[in-house]
Amino acid sequence: MEDLSLEKSLKLGLALMVLATLALGAWIACTWRSQSEAEKLGLVSMGRAPEFTLVDQDGRPFDSDALKGKVWAVSFIYTRCATSCPLITDQMAQLGKRWAKEPDFRMLSITVDPMHDSPKVLLDYAKGFQADPKAWTFLTGPPDQVYTLIEKGFLASVERLSVDEKGVQVDIPHSTNVEIVDRQGEIRGVFEGVLEPDWTRMDKAIGVLLKE
Repeated sequence: MEDLSLEKSLKLGLALMVLATLALGAWIACTWRSQSEAEKLGLVSMGRAPEFTLVDQDGRPFDSDALKGKVWAVSFIYTRCATSCPLITDQMAQLGKRWAKEPDFRMLSITVDPMHDSPKVLLDYAKGFQADPKAWTFLTGPPDQVYTLIEKGFLASVERLSVDEKGVQVDIPHSTNVEIVDRQGEIRGVFEGVLEPDWTRMDKAIGVLLKE
């Protein structure tokens, strides 16, 4: 009798465990479905994007007010960079092509080498990537203003112009992140610009934010 009672208890315990597992699975599935697409992608507000006025590749003032009501991506590059910048800029170019028909999506590339990257230099660089000036703006400006914007406005890392003992530039360590800003001017995502999977996630994020 005791063995039979133990067997029944074990079966009952197992049944309860199965039911609990099924209930937990159903709760997780329900919770997942109830999450917004933005939440699933981790697109939380990371603070307000900074307001600024810089100079574009055509030598004209560019004010961040032009971005109000739009979703936009911003990268940090410089034209003499031979490592991460060409990769990031090429990916930005691909992103621009995919969203070319979306008038509410814009892209910015801010130089981290403003002492060298004049509007003319940026214009030539932009042409090399077939950048559409209506959708993709390259920006420069007074060095102190540019560095402050990057470091304190976008909270991205950048070092001042690096030179060797002969005064020749060797490198400018800087953030390779690309930041995504929503229609309300909130930074909603920071993606690693040299990682292919992050560009796939970024593409999805842009689509989600454009629907908000």
